[in-house]
This record gives sequence, structure tokens and C-alpha cells, in this order.
Amino acid sequence: SRNGLICLVESTNIYDKDLGGQYTIKEYRSRKTITEDSWQHEEISLHPLSTDMNFETIVLRDEETIDFKVIGEFVRVL
Repeated sequence: SRNGLICLVESTNIYDKDLGGQYTIKEYRSRKTITEDSWQHEEISLHPLSTDMNFETIVLRDEETIDFKVIGEFVRVL
């Protein structure tokens, strides 16, 4: 699971007017429904790491996840 990991996420729904990018770095969290045979996401949320800026949490449900792709995960500082 990516729960709690810091992720670099790409999306066509994101546009940074200053840098022209379509990426964000956020903490990944998800809620899942688990059955005997499988699991399914109820909701994925991407939480901002900065508390001094006015960045918003991105909440994804159902088809909204199609436009978002995890490109990388933060592992450690070298």
C-alpha cells in the first residue's frame, strides 16, 4: 500500500501557472473496501505537506482516479 507515502503525482487536471507543470507532491492516503476475494478503493486523497502555504487536499473517487498517475515515491534523502 502507498498509504502515508510521499508521492510525485502527474495529472492532466493539474496546471502550475508559474512553472507550467502537471505534477504535485503530496502524501498519499486511501480508504478501501475489502471483500473475501478482492479489494476496491473507496477514496484516494492526496494531502499537502506544506502547512504554511494554501495548498488543498485532492480527493479522488471512482473515475476521477483515471487522470492521476503516481510517478515516484519518496524513499529517503541522500
